[in-house]
Amino acid sequence: MLCDLRKTAQAPTVNVNNCTFCYAPMETTANANTPLFRFATNAANLNITNSIFGPSMATDGSAGAKLQLYTPGAKGSVLLNGASTVLSVAGSYKTNFAYTPIGADAKTYGIEGLIDFKGSETDLWTNPAKGEFKFNANLDSEAGASKWK
Repeated sequence: MLCDLRKTAQAPTVNVNNCTFCYAPMETTANANTPLFRFATNAANLNITNSIFGPSMATDGSAGAKLQLYTPGAKGSVLLNGASTVLSVAGSYKTNFAYTPIGADAKTYGIEGLIDFKGSETDLWTNPAKGEFKFNANLDSEAGASKWK
């Protein structure tokens, strides 16, 4: 989890600019209660600009002994839990992972407004599993952390 702002006295504003996220957050397959941005019902402003999101990681069950990727269509990335969050997204992308419905109300916890990159994280980046995020593919954008360009 990057931030947990479920209880604040005033509505916080979180600015995410030129960031690269991949394999974050780390969830358990037992439940999905640690999204990357956790606001719950707290009013908040989340501004995302020129950033890129790859898929989440997961652990098997709640013990967390074995790491695995969330599987598109079966186990999806959990990025934003914010019922009262005002979201602004510009020039930002996600790889081809899917958000998976969770719970009785089939909540997906996605970030609306991200542009779909038509490939996986390994299509986009050199070796994300080893922390190498130089671009394999041409992404005609200023998105992502500058150190990887």
